[in-house]
Amino acid sequence: LLLAEQAARAETEVLYRIGEALNAATTFDEIVTAVAANTTLHSTSTSLTMYEHYDAETASYAELVANYGELRGPMHLRLPRIYFSDIEVVRALQIASDVEDRSQVSEVIAEGVKAFGFRAFATVPLSLGTRVLGVLNFFSDNVRLFTDQDRRLLMGIGRLAGGAMERGRLRAESDATRERAELLSHTNSALSQAADEPAILSALSGIVQRFGATLSALVYIDRDATGKPLTLEMAAVADGSGDALPPNTMRFTHLTIEQSPLLTAIDSDQNTPIFWENISTDPSCSERIRQYAQTIDMAAFIIIPLHVGDTKRQGMLWLGWSSVQQFSPELREMVSALQPTVAAIVASHRLLKQTTTRYQSSERQLKTVINSAPLVLYVIDKNGIFTLSEGKGLQALGLQAGQVVGLSAFEIYKDVPNIVQSLRNALNGQSITDFTRVGDIYYQNWYTPLRDSANNIEGVIGVAIDISARRLAEIERETLLKSEQLARREAQDAVRLKDLFLATMSHELRTPLNAMIGFQNLMLLSGELDDDNAHMAERSLANSHRLLNLINNVLDISRMASGGMKIVPILFSPRVLAKNLYGDMNLLALDKQITLNFEID
Repeated sequence: LLLAEQAARAETEVLYRIGEALNAATTFDEIVTAVAANTTLHSTSTSLTMYEHYDAETASYAELVANYGELRGPMHLRLPRIYFSDIEVVRALQIASDVEDRSQVSEVIAEGVKAFGFRAFATVPLSLGTRVLGVLNFFSDNVRLFTDQDRRLLMGIGRLAGGAMERGRLRAESDATRERAELLSHTNSALSQAADEPAILSALSGIVQRFGATLSALVYIDRDATGKPLTLEMAAVADGSGDALPPNTMRFTHLTIEQSPLLTAIDSDQNTPIFWENISTDPSCSERIRQYAQTIDMAAFIIIPLHVGDTKRQGMLWLGWSSVQQFSPELREMVSALQPTVAAIVASHRLLKQTTTRYQSSERQLKTVINSAPLVLYVIDKNGIFTLSEGKGLQALGLQAGQVVGLSAFEIYKDVPNIVQSLRNALNGQSITDFTRVGDIYYQNWYTPLRDSANNIEGVIGVAIDISARRLAEIERETLLKSEQLARREAQDAVRLKDLFLATMSHELRTPLNAMIGFQNLMLLSGELDDDNAHMAERSLANSHRLLNLINNVLDISRMASGGMKIVPILFSPRVLAKNLYGDMNLLALDKQITLNFEID
């Protein structure tokens, strides 16, 4: 009885020491050390294994997180679920005095223990209620018997270590949450200040270093007007420290979609990150992807699609490792948390880049126009000081681009009052177009007020175009027009004088001529003339009529030229017309001693 009391007291003291040490433990290593350094089990190796998510029932693996004594396997070794598939066995104390005795242990566990050279072991579940957080493993090189006292001690250690592990879990989760928040905050801050693609990758360097990635890469997807992906552009590449690498580090700078080794990942509608822990064995990796990974010496990849809202994918962020990985939940959470921020930054940068490209193109086109056309483009502030002065038209004024910047427009053009007045009117809010002559140069000017976001006038933008050639042509045209108008007036005056002369002449000539014709008729009608005198009187009368007709014809032609003659249709006798014509012609014939015969049927 005394021995039993002493053993119980010793057991209590051991558990007390272990409990004290566990209360002070803050890490997995300290938990294992607190147990192994204070127990009487004298194992070759004591290790702590944690189940994924601290729950054996839902875990897909168990990971070695701490060891005390001789370590015969890699730290952070992960055991698949086959080693703890029976949850009831996991919840119980497992003891094998000799792994060769298959009645004490399963074939799978026995072979796993023997692979590290151990012969006996005890596995203590670390539980919180029904949830098994992990196990403590006590390994021995030799066969050993575990007494009832050892079993009680192991169960007591399990209860104490389970509580310590839960405290450690909560503390680790709190610390990890804080560290993640700080890292995410720092990364987001750096991303918001990133000026270009290499700076984006540099902003991610803290996360890349934390999880040991070999490199990171930012890839853009260029699309056609319908949204169909056309090419991949390697925008930036960085090493594990965030330092920039040449884009061809990834063996390409531009690829068509058909040429891309990551075609399946790109064309997928999946917008969640893709995790390839082992590219050579992952069933979702095509042979082309495996070949590409080998060319860049990468064994594991995370591909993060970058898209904002319902827009098409802008590109991808790649994280690569040169060795096979087992991505932790923390890494997966960090990737998911970063994805929308990086996507927004990339979308903003691409939009800014496209806008800048269009702006630069427009600026080049505008400069080409300004430097080619005979115009002046200028801006003055609200005080009349030039802030911009550009254009080929400055050459005609003997100025260079920007020469008058900082000078007062009112002072420079004080001798051209209409310019000064137009500028003042524009500063008062008027949009003006006018014409100005400066020296021998004529300009057409446009003045437009410049307003700020509050609609306050902050200056004037002006454009002046050299229209000297057009203006000189207009002056020449005006001169020709005036000359033509003067010539027309002179011609009209000449016509008026001619008409006046003809009217006067007709009056002065026809009056005595009519008197002569009257006297000749009286002479012929008197019957007192002999034949010779009668003949001469007839000839004189005929010539007088001819002269009168000639005068009338001249007047008719004058009226026709001035548009004053009217043609009126009347009835006439061809016989009488022919007889009159014969009379006129016969007199001419007699003068020339020609006999003219006239017959009418």
